[in-house]
Amino acid sequence: MGTERGGAGRWAPWRRPAQTVTGSVVFGDVVQVANVGGDVTVVSRDRPAYRVTAAEIAAVPLDAGQARAQPSRLLDARHRIVPFTGRDAELDEFAAWARSAATVSARLVHAAGGQGKSRLAAEAAARCAAAGWTVWQVTHTPVPVAEDHVELAGGALLAIVDYADRWPLPDLLGLLGQMRAMHARTGVRVRVLMLARSAGHWWPSVARRAENDHGIEIGDIALDGLDIDRAVLFAAAAAPFAAALGVPGDDWTAPDLSGPGFAQVLSVHMAALAAADARLHGDEAPVGPRAVSEYLLVREQTFWNMSEIVHRAVYTAILTGPVPRPVARRALTAAGLADGAAAADRVIDGHRACYPPGDRRLVLEPLHPDRLAEDLIGLSTPGHGERTVFAYDDWPLSAPAALLDHAERAPEWTASAITVLIEATHRWPHLAEGVLYPLIRRDPCVAIEAGGAALIRLATLPGIDPVVLASVEAMMPEGRFLDFDVAAAVISDQLSGPRLRAAGDPATTAAVHADHAYRLSRAGRWTEALGAGETAVALLRPLAGQEPDRYLPGLAIAVGNVGTFLSELGRREEALALGQEAVAIRRRLAGTDPAAVPALAGSLADVAARLAALDRREECLAPAADAVELLRGLAAADPAAHRHDLALALNTHGAFLAETGHWQRGLDLTGEAVVLLRELTGADPGRYLPDLAMVLGNLGNRLRDNGRHAEALPYSVASADVYRGLAETNPGRHRPDLASAQGNLAVSLAELGRWAEALPPSEESVAVYRELAATNPARYRPDLARVLSNHSLRLTELGRFGEAVVPAEEAIALEPAREQLAAALTNLSAALTSLRRHAEALAATDEATDLWRRLAEDHPEAHLSDVAVSLCNRGTALSNLGRPAEAVEPATEAVTLLRRLSGEDPAVHEPRLAGALGNLGRLLAATGRTGEALSALEEAAALHRRLAETNREVNLPGLADSLRSRGIRLSETGHADEALACAEEAVDVYRRLAGAYPEKHLSGFGGALMHLLIALCDLGRLAEARPVCKEARTVLRGLARHEEPALQGLGLASTMYAWICLELRRDLLGAEAAAVESVRIHTTLAERSPDAFADRLAEAHAVYAQVLEAPFLSAQP
Repeated sequence: MGTERGGAGRWAPWRRPAQTVTGSVVFGDVVQVANVGGDVTVVSRDRPAYRVTAAEIAAVPLDAGQARAQPSRLLDARHRIVPFTGRDAELDEFAAWARSAATVSARLVHAAGGQGKSRLAAEAAARCAAAGWTVWQVTHTPVPVAEDHVELAGGALLAIVDYADRWPLPDLLGLLGQMRAMHARTGVRVRVLMLARSAGHWWPSVARRAENDHGIEIGDIALDGLDIDRAVLFAAAAAPFAAALGVPGDDWTAPDLSGPGFAQVLSVHMAALAAADARLHGDEAPVGPRAVSEYLLVREQTFWNMSEIVHRAVYTAILTGPVPRPVARRALTAAGLADGAAAADRVIDGHRACYPPGDRRLVLEPLHPDRLAEDLIGLSTPGHGERTVFAYDDWPLSAPAALLDHAERAPEWTASAITVLIEATHRWPHLAEGVLYPLIRRDPCVAIEAGGAALIRLATLPGIDPVVLASVEAMMPEGRFLDFDVAAAVISDQLSGPRLRAAGDPATTAAVHADHAYRLSRAGRWTEALGAGETAVALLRPLAGQEPDRYLPGLAIAVGNVGTFLSELGRREEALALGQEAVAIRRRLAGTDPAAVPALAGSLADVAARLAALDRREECLAPAADAVELLRGLAAADPAAHRHDLALALNTHGAFLAETGHWQRGLDLTGEAVVLLRELTGADPGRYLPDLAMVLGNLGNRLRDNGRHAEALPYSVASADVYRGLAETNPGRHRPDLASAQGNLAVSLAELGRWAEALPPSEESVAVYRELAATNPARYRPDLARVLSNHSLRLTELGRFGEAVVPAEEAIALEPAREQLAAALTNLSAALTSLRRHAEALAATDEATDLWRRLAEDHPEAHLSDVAVSLCNRGTALSNLGRPAEAVEPATEAVTLLRRLSGEDPAVHEPRLAGALGNLGRLLAATGRTGEALSALEEAAALHRRLAETNREVNLPGLADSLRSRGIRLSETGHADEALACAEEAVDVYRRLAGAYPEKHLSGFGGALMHLLIALCDLGRLAEARPVCKEARTVLRGLARHEEPALQGLGLASTMYAWICLELRRDLLGAEAAAVESVRIHTTLAERSPDAFADRLAEAHAVYAQVLEAPFLSAQP
């Protein structure tokens, strides 16, 4: 259920509708991918909030006339006037990151503005481009722009994302998800280099989500100041600036650069540029950071000819950022700079002449660098108290309000304008009361429109007015908005102190702590949330004891939330206790107040989930059932409000029932959930489709639980198909779901005997979970262990026994929970048995049997059948080790268990009973109990034959094996005609199986042919026996290279072929060759095991002698 907060939400932000995407790789621009297995063209129906362009690798030229007219342009990193200096350690780290094995990886480079992030990124881009990489620039934009084309030439990609800290978190995570999806489609290695001023509260949330949801390897680099003397740095910059300006001389003495104002590289470069320009004009160089900014801005004003309209247009462009011309017209009109499109175009064109846009589709390119632009905002706005020659008036005091005024939807440039004003206020405090606070007091929603990153910067303004911040908090959304959760927690950090100081009583103090805990939890700050939440609970307990009607509801919320915090921190027992307390309180409240019932249902669901997490499965059934019952009543009274919750509760309870062996009841509830979610999805697919995909997959699982495999497959297919579509548009959220669905689909196909079709989805499931577990092992290692174990079985089903051992052993090494460990050991024993590594198979089986027995003690309905299967495997392993007498006991126990279970639920257990009967029959025969063996084998064959009528592929192997074993026993007891019938049917079945899956069934086919051969010979039907013998030799010869039992069979078949030919006087040359082959094989076998093969060798020599003595051969040379 998650955490709760008292009160009701009153605000929802103006947000662009969520984008829906079609195509292969998702970007705002059309991306043409070449040399990666074909071209891929990608178009999105709704423009995302960013654009992708080819990065500028070469420096953009700037002539001396342009430089002299606007010296500030020399500071633009695109021109690279000052040679790149230092940063060797960072470049080495970048090179190692680029070469690393990660398929998709991201790095954040963070430092204060002007520290050299852009130049470092440009240098990295140049080095990547020189190495053959594709380099993209990804820019966030509040306004959609026309489509463009960028090329991806294969190999590797570097994507540079500037101002990452200003991106809304969903947009940034969406971009990372698209990068992951693009790699999945094209195989291109991807590196994402993000630049930001800080790695504060926003970054841990992004890093966690990128790693957990997208499987992207994440890291960050804090960019410190250059380890170079500032005077040296000044001189190194002044010389190229002077050359660009055409200023002679190379003697550049630095002014006093010791203060904190020159801590950034850009500040030193600005001082060097001002000094070079001052020398050009015969002026005195400015001293001090503010004076340097003022000097350069005055030079801008001189370039505009002190035009008031251009000054205001430059100010407006700094706030709006680059936008398309129609948007620029509206902005200029709102700011009072134009009264129509024609007038606006004149202002735009004048501004464009001064500040050419980097993207030709846009206008209102802002002044660069950002530091200078923020200084223009600060100096232009009255109230800074600076003595300055920079011309300004009172227009900036009212212009931002006019620019952001709106009737309904906020203007497109709102986020950019508020973000710039907040950043400028960090450097120019007078902007707070002069501009920023009045804007927010008038309409707090404009701050929220700027996004979570801007709100964090607002909250951390030195001396932020708590009233202003509280007005923003009051309008924060109540729902889950990733972009705001982190910001809301930071705002709560700032406000909780003043609120606690103002609180005059324990109830108010508790409310402050409880609300702060809620906000912290939404940001994933669980440890801090727990501390605040426990304080709230401690304050509320005595209050609720004194005035229960007033304080019990709040205590229930606080206790429930603390339980959630403990659960998230892995303290499950404590979490359960708190959850049970919340249930007790809410039962009491619901007894007198029907409005408390929905919260009670949620608390019951929480308790059920926590019991399940503690493997207390039987106990979780009661609260899950209570939650369903309550929600049924609520949904009957108000379907619109509660049907969705009811569907999820039904699905969860159905899963718990299935896990405890109540398969039919679990199926019934899951089917009911599917019906509800189909109805909901029909009305609102965007909201409910993911949940429908989940319950469709679970319905397939429940049908399989009940042995209805053919019915299960369509639901497994539908779930996987829906999740694939969802994962393509939102890979971060739905790739784990797709991996699970593919694993379930593989199981459904395998249960129907469609083993070849089952392998690809199983492989995909393993690959995705392996990737997810690499970045979030705590969350995904159990899933990886489960699908690895299942994948081992898929390989065994295909006869790829050697390959099957590896994933099973890997699953065991992951140390999964008892049930998954038992399953992995069981599947490992199957592969080892097929490889004839019988001692190892027995050890794995014994360990699995012990685990299954212990699990069955707690959950007999769920695990008794697993015990039976493991006992069958133990019997087989003992028999294979030459201990048939010991093998009968576990095999008999398995049959007894499965016979009882089949009586209760035949659809689920009869297939296993059939296999267990066949296994027992073979073991009984090996110990001389032929009559009992025939009875067991006859029952096994009859059961397999009946089951094969509805599921042929799964039951045919068991039928064939039972027929062959029964035929051998009948031959041994002199029932030749019945033995022949069994042998013929067994060969027919094995022939079909070997044609479909030769690796798995060719050996059985060879054995069946040998039994048919013996049965025909026993009846004297030698003419029919000869072609059977010939085919048997062909099959066994192919197997004998790798399997000793096949070599033994080939030796016997060769002896028999020579003898049959002698008897029939047919193919006598073939008889001689067969006799020679028989002697050679048996000589080899007798050398290895004299006691076992001495008689066979003597028989081979005798037949060979008969062939040589035959009169029709004696005269031959």
